[in-house]
Amino acid sequence: MKKIVVCTLSLIVLATGGTWNYGVGITGSYSDYFHGTKRHSATVKKGSDESYQAQGAGVWTKARLGAYSGCNFYYNYW
Repeated sequence: MKKIVVCTLSLIVLATGGTWNYGVGITGSYSDYFHGTKRHSATVKKGSDESYQAQGAGVWTKARLGAYSGCNFYYNYW
């Protein structure tokens, strides 16, 4: 019998002016950020590897990186 163990870690933060979700899931690390009134971005970095996405107000940004540890997570708005 094969067993599959799935472990995820995620956080939801009510960040300044928006909502930020980040953590590690089944497919790797992620950073998602939403701001209702300003342009904004989400980023996941590990060493020289980086995933970045920017969007206008009212649209979720979704950054994804296929790494499970050692990542740094960011959001920004302007």
